[in-house]
This record gives sequence, C-alpha cells and structure tokens, in this order.
Amino acid sequence: MILSPFQHSLQSQLSFAELSGDFNPIHLDSIRARRTMFGQIVAHGIHNVLCGIEKFLKIHPLSINRLSVTFRNPVFLKENIIVVPSNIFKNTIELSLQCQGLETTKIRLYGKTQSPKPTSFSLKTTNFSRQPADRTFEDIKNDLGSFKLSGNVNAIKSAFPHSTRALGIDGVARLLGLSKLIGMRCPGLHSLFSGFDVVFSNQRSDEPTQYWVTHSDDRVSMITITLKGGGMTGKVNAFVRPQPILQPSITTVKPHVTGTPFKKMRALIIGGSRGLGEITAKIVAAGGGETAITYLSGKQDAEFVAKDISKYGCTCKVLQLDVLKPTIAIQSLRKRGWLPTHLMYFATPRISSRPDKDNTDKFYNIYSNGLIKVVEDLLSQSEETLTLFYPSSIYVQEAPANFTQYATAKRKGEMTAKSLERSTPKLKVIIERLKPLATDQSATLLNVDLASPLETMVQILTKKLL
Repeated sequence: MILSPFQHSLQSQLSFAELSGDFNPIHLDSIRARRTMFGQIVAHGIHNVLCGIEKFLKIHPLSINRLSVTFRNPVFLKENIIVVPSNIFKNTIELSLQCQGLETTKIRLYGKTQSPKPTSFSLKTTNFSRQPADRTFEDIKNDLGSFKLSGNVNAIKSAFPHSTRALGIDGVARLLGLSKLIGMRCPGLHSLFSGFDVVFSNQRSDEPTQYWVTHSDDRVSMITITLKGGGMTGKVNAFVRPQPILQPSITTVKPHVTGTPFKKMRALIIGGSRGLGEITAKIVAAGGGETAITYLSGKQDAEFVAKDISKYGCTCKVLQLDVLKPTIAIQSLRKRGWLPTHLMYFATPRISSRPDKDNTDKFYNIYSNGLIKVVEDLLSQSEETLTLFYPSSIYVQEAPANFTQYATAKRKGEMTAKSLERSTPKLKVIIERLKPLATDQSATLLNVDLASPLETMVQILTKKLL
C-alpha cells in the first residue's frame, strides 16, 4: 500500500514555524540555508512526521501511546513524499516516508484501534522567539532546562486533526515543542534533528517538559536528550551541524602571495561569492590582479567579498550571471571597458550524495553546457587569448559511493573544456583535479580536517596560471 504524497512549500514551512515556534533559518531562509551542508531549505522533521501520520490515520484511526522516529535523509521544498505503511494490523505500525525511492523518515507507531483521546486539553499561547540560540557543541554537552506546553489549539487541530485525535492536543503540542527545542534552543541554530522515541502515558498534565543532555559523542557532534513531563517521557537525538565556513580576509591572504605576480591578470571568477571562487578572487587581488566575480543568488555574499577586496585598495566588479544565459552579463562587462584574460569557472550546483535524476541534469548543464556558453560569449567579445581554469575533482578518478553522478558530470566537463581548447586557437585550458577542501560544499558531520583552500589555490595560481 502506498498513500497519496504530500510536499512542502515555503508558505507551509512558515505556517509550521508559527505553529511550532521553530524559526531556524535552515527551514525558512533560502539565502542562509545555502550556506549550510544541505545548500537549500530543509523541511522541519516534525512537520514531515505529522504529515505522514495524518495520511495514515485518515484511513486507519489509531490511539497512539508511543512514537519512534528516525530521520534518515533531508526533505526539500516541492519534493513529493509518499507514505508506505506496513504491519497495519499489528500493534506496532511502521511508516516509511520516501522521496524518489529514498527513505527520508522511518516512523513506528505503537497503539491500538480504540476510542480517540480527548482533545480539550488547554494550552498557553506564546509569542515565540524568532532568533535561535547560536551555540557550540561544547556549550550544550551539559545543557538542561524546560519548555512550557504551548500553542494555538485551533491552529493545531486544523493543521493536524487526525494526529490530535490519536495523540491528544497536548501530545501534538509536545511534539511541536520538540521541534522548537532542537531548532531554537538545544542545539539551536546549527542543529540537525536525528530522531526521537517518546511514550505517552494515560496520566496527562500541563506541566512543562523537562529536558537534560545525557550523552554526547564528540566524533560526530551528536547529543542525546532525555525528556520528561506532563505524561510524556523519552529521548531525542540531534547533531550539531558544521557552521558556515568563512574564507580568510584579503589581509590574511596577502602574506601568502609574494609580490604582484598577477598584475597583468584580469580574472572573471564565475561563482566568486563564496568558497573556492571567493578565495581565488582575494588571491588574485592580493597579487595585483583585477577581478570581477559573479553570483547567481548570493548577491549579499558577493558584495561582502568585493567590499573586503576594496579595503585593500583593489577593485572588484560584481555582476549577476547565469551560466546558461550569460550573454547580457558579459556584454555589460564589455560596455564597461573590461574583458578578462582569465576565466575561473567555479560554477556548481549543490553537490549532494543523494541520487537524483534532476541532479544529473543540473551537473551537466552547469559543468558542460554553461561552460560552453560562457566561453563562446567571452571569445566573441574579444580578440585576446583567454585562459580557462577548470576546477575538477579527484572523484573523477575514483568516486565514493553516491557521488557517481557528480564524478561523471565533472569528467564530462573536463572533456568539454579540452574540446573547446582543440577547436579554439584563442583558448588555453588548465584543468586541476582538486581534493575536498574546507568549504560549505564539503561540510560534513564528521569532525575531519580538510585541506586549506587558501594554500591550495595559491599554489595552483602561482605555478600553473602564470
């Protein structure tokens, strides 16, 4: 049996935030979410759980006394999530939430088909704080506290009517409180909900839910929180996500660049608003070169990079450019009397280990099709020789599990760059297969040391692009 799918929109995310008090920006702010390890807005875990339960309870009413959940993979906006139930006629029912064949959430419901719990429990309305706590793993290792039973009764009943009957209004409110606890307080801003297991007794009250951290694992920055209060007991697991990786300022970069080796370089850096593109722009500027950086959606990030470069007395042009439609942006550079001697092509979609046909299309479009369009448009505007730097990946040689889509697309990008060079006398191509470096793209829950983008790119730029 497969139940009808559901999906989340930005509006539904905002509504759930108002309902639960979980305003973590990873769920609501596309600009801030792009700097996280997922690169885009992620649906609230509890929201997924309640939507999945609603689908099942609509056809199979149940009184739930225990709920066990494991979050396996993130859910993004506009993804169709199907609900696959099993063990329907037993006391332990399993629901698998799936997206394109990939399990995102495993839910176990414990209960019996019986009269639903009363829904007349009173809740306190609260003006929720919109700002999550910005805490480190060390900060929360011994954390403890409590949160009140709160929420809008009518709004909860309207959003999750079947769950309200199965768990009681207080039960749903306490689940919403878990979302707020993890997303806003402990761990807070840099949280990642891993799962929970809670039991509801027949003796309920409106007392606060007490919580305290009972275990922490430094290897993966994970904590276990024990809960008790108002007839609910249980445990919650959560990770502390890596914080956005900030690249060094140009004043930090300058000591790594001797003299002015790039004084004759005019570098157009595609994808220069953060990561490798950002550090490359600062290296070139620190070495006396002229820079222009592009962004697709991160205008604020790009302007921040340009402002940092300008403090050093250098200029850095900023322009929005879509590699699949680059003509207008490149023509605007020509009108400003500026065309590059070097093209640094750091354009990339989010690199995800999740198998997804759409990812393959995005990779090919940006790594190959977009590259052709940008190179051809630039060469049509200038008679000068253009040097293309194409950053590839060591994964082309041997791709880890679930990165074959990315590796295949990068290999095709290399072939595209070489083909352009063979067919274009004015083009010189330099390809470098990079290992994972310390950028937002390579962020992971594992506490591993990654190579420095600054040291790596200084070596490449000074030894291979001059």
